[in-house]
Amino acid sequence: DGAWVDGEFIKADYTAALPGSPTVVDGVVYIGGPDGFVNAVDVESGKELWKFEIDGVVSGAVSIVDGKAMFGEIGRPTGAFDGTVDLTAIGAPSQEEQLESGPKYFALDPKTGAVIWSVPGYGYTWVSAVHHDGVMFIGDMNGNVYGVDVETGRKLWSYYTATDTPQEDKAHDHHKHGWPPGVYCMPVADEENFYVGSWSGFYFAFDQKTGKMRWRTQTGWPETGGGLPDSAAPTLHKDHLYVQKRGFILAAINIHSGEIDWEWKAPPGHLQNGTLAALGNSVYASSGRRVTYIPYVSYIYRFADVENGSEEIWKHRDGGGLTAPVVTDSQLIFGSTTGVYLTSLDPATGALKWRLYTGGEMTENVPAIYGNMAFNVSKNGWLNAVK
Repeated sequence: DGAWVDGEFIKADYTAALPGSPTVVDGVVYIGGPDGFVNAVDVESGKELWKFEIDGVVSGAVSIVDGKAMFGEIGRPTGAFDGTVDLTAIGAPSQEEQLESGPKYFALDPKTGAVIWSVPGYGYTWVSAVHHDGVMFIGDMNGNVYGVDVETGRKLWSYYTATDTPQEDKAHDHHKHGWPPGVYCMPVADEENFYVGSWSGFYFAFDQKTGKMRWRTQTGWPETGGGLPDSAAPTLHKDHLYVQKRGFILAAINIHSGEIDWEWKAPPGHLQNGTLAALGNSVYASSGRRVTYIPYVSYIYRFADVENGSEEIWKHRDGGGLTAPVVTDSQLIFGSTTGVYLTSLDPATGALKWRLYTGGEMTENVPAIYGNMAFNVSKNGWLNAVK
């Protein structure tokens, strides 16, 4: 899968940017990726039904809402999103230009790929949107969150997540991943609120109709700015919003008060920056040593009694890291940032059910389950369908 050249491991068949998670609706898998395409693929055969090219990269999952396939873009080139390249210096538009005429948010016909609407004004979007009752909630790399009308793409309201934080006056004269206060984790929603974190160092609860902030909880290091809300999407389960805190802590935020009810610290030297899965009275989280380096170790954990704390039931080596599991009554399915397998465990006991070699690790995307099939996209560029 690669070769050592002058002390550096060069991977073969490796995508530089991050592929989105697959979305499966009505017998079709939708995927976006670093190649600048969104693809619609038949569930049973793997045959491509259509593809749509944009002038950028699609990193978030495609959202299928009210007869529309919707997504944003994070710009180009694909190698510029490792946090080291100043995008403005290589010709990317400024924040003002982005909002006026820069990257677009798209709504396509999910059956044909034809454009229903495409709207500028939402900046580069690293992650996918969440929706409820005809409104989408989007976060961009400049730190803004938006409420957007699904039918037209019209902006209903916006909020700047650095307001009244130490990041508020940060200059926006260059744009790259990790520049505060960007929104790099996917929002989640219930019937009234939606929840999201940003590199301002906080997680937020917003009223869906007005965009009014209901509460915010600081989880980043206030002194250094590290450990900010990043890759891990918050998980909403019962009365808690499960988030990563300071890069190595799993925190359960009470959705009614914004207070942290309990925390769990990853092992020394490990990151806790992967979305977790929740079912019944159990949550399944992960930690990883380093970020995207094979063969560094990662673990999947099962915690029980989520209302009162973090009693660890079992853990499994080489699962998760910067990718999350998905859970059903009978299977816990996940990839890994430190391995090249898709794995299924018994969620109750942690016993291995099956393991499939995919040839590539998973980073910041998760599998999707549809009927009796699981779908995943690895960083070697392949979409896999597993019975």
